[in-house]
Amino acid sequence: NDGEDFPPHGTAQTADADTEGQNMKLCKNETYTVDITDLNNLGCGVARIDNMVVFVPNTVDGDRVQIRIIKVTPRYCVGRLENIEIPSPFRCDSPCSVSGRCGGCMYQSVDY
Repeated sequence: NDGEDFPPHGTAQTADADTEGQNMKLCKNETYTVDITDLNNLGCGVARIDNMVVFVPNTVDGDRVQIRIIKVTPRYCVGRLENIEIPSPFRCDSPCSVSGRCGGCMYQSVDY
């Protein structure tokens, strides 16, 4: 997958004011606090760190989350959810007891 199915939507900001306005390079295994501002067509949350698109599975539009970067490409990054700092008002409990392990229903935690 070359990322063509991941359109760069939304904006997010890091919580670290020291990096604000700088053109930083994202590195694998670094952690960031971001705001999820959109969902892509696969159900992954979309954030931005210094104009780099970051896709974060298991997040909801409106979440403020701590993530760990697990993949870096020239056009986008993928982050793993580490902690939900402020849950989205659109977040709900999944009606499926195995949705967290299965991953087959990406929209189970979105109230729509």
